[in-house]
Amino acid sequence: MTSSTALAMQDYLPPPGPMLHAVTKKKRDLEDRYLLAPFSRRRPSIMGQPEHIERVIARARRQELSSSANFLELCLISAGLTEATRHIGTSTLSEYKMQGHRLLDECARITGLDPRPVLLRNHRMLQGELRGRGVEALPPAEDVLSRMVQVARSVVAACPIRILERWGHELDAAVLSHRCRKAYDGLVAFARRYVPELNDQIQTVGRAYSEGRLSLDDVSRILQMSPHEAVALLEQCSFCRSFDAISIDPSRRKDRLRAIAAELQTSSKDWNPPSEDLLNRDVIASQRIEGVDAHPWLAQSGG
Repeated sequence: MTSSTALAMQDYLPPPGPMLHAVTKKKRDLEDRYLLAPFSRRRPSIMGQPEHIERVIARARRQELSSSANFLELCLISAGLTEATRHIGTSTLSEYKMQGHRLLDECARITGLDPRPVLLRNHRMLQGELRGRGVEALPPAEDVLSRMVQVARSVVAACPIRILERWGHELDAAVLSHRCRKAYDGLVAFARRYVPELNDQIQTVGRAYSEGRLSLDDVSRILQMSPHEAVALLEQCSFCRSFDAISIDPSRRKDRLRAIAAELQTSSKDWNPPSEDLLNRDVIASQRIEGVDAHPWLAQSGG
């Protein structure tokens, strides 16, 4: 197998145009297969003993699992590199090649998936696409992004992810089905990041939040959502903070701990224990809600 050290950067990092074209072609092929056996609800007509039939079906399903995992990951990496190219601002083919390592690192941050092994697995197919189309100028980032969003939405709509996960369980191929699910969720998040009515706002706020430049309260105010709704939306769009963005230095940590301790001490002075009537009321309410006998937990009155 070809290793990353044996290939120069430009040999396994194709430009966005040919890569998107290769993904689109592979998508059409996979969508056609998704409409046929072994994805059909009916069992394929295979002659032979039942044991032989089961082996043939299992082999075909495992192959589809592997093909789907490879394709979904390639599609996600193509989307990640498209975003990375846009973020970094490479406008020429020479800049794209010079920024290769930075683009790959940014793609890994965006997708949560290391693009290097994915590109190496698909090296031969991508090189064939390059030979067929030749080296071209870098297309406008917005054009490639728009087409990539359409491809991602089409893949998400066509992919039978629940069937793939069920096969992974049945065939003891959890690793393959997990790869499918992780890449599928990444494509869903990518498509959500470019919902037209929220596109610019989510992109700006999400990146600032993930880099630690905006607090959750700031994001909540900008998006006009509750903090819970805001963080849920950001996580759906894969805008999460890295450890570096949330870590604090020792002095700030001590200051925060002192502030928390002072707040607890102040609040404990104002705390009054609940009355017996209030406790009994809560216990009786729990009994009605849970359908259990709460009498043993009722406070016993003296006398």
